[in-house]
Amino acid sequence: MQPAVQAVPTPTSVPFTPAFLSVEHEAGAYLGVTEWTIRRLIKSGKLTAKKIGRRLIVKRADLDALWEDAA
Repeated sequence: MQPAVQAVPTPTSVPFTPAFLSVEHEAGAYLGVTEWTIRRLIKSGKLTAKKIGRRLIVKRADLDALWEDAA
């Protein structure tokens, strides 16, 4: 007789939010603003971004801090 196989739970019910967001697609959607608003915040020095390859990315924690400072 073979032992019963137990299913391994998958983390599908746990939401995943990446630590870094692309300026082109994700950062604006995260804050509910346009890509150009994010770019203006970077240009004014209120938000820090890094270029990795072709992508310009920002830390989600920096976006959260920007939100908290605005409140």
